[in-house]
Amino acid sequence: LLRSAGFAAVHAWSEPLVTVISLEHLLQLKTRMGSEKARFDSLDGTTQKCCVASARQRLEKLMDADFIATAEIIYAIAS
Repeated sequence: LLRSAGFAAVHAWSEPLVTVISLEHLLQLKTRMGSEKARFDSLDGTTQKCCVASARQRLEKLMDADFIATAEIIYAIAS
């Protein structure tokens, strides 16, 4: 792809990405970003608090390993 765009020297590699997401961070992501934020914001304050409490109660049952996100990242440098 990079060569077809006119780059002569291309170096590409991949590496694993492993990120631990805490329960609180996950709750914040789901209530403050993306399409979930719009749905969450449409709830009244009492319902928001109940929703977060219910989610927290269910997520607290998970193991630490369940909060590990993994992906393969592809890096590329070209000139």
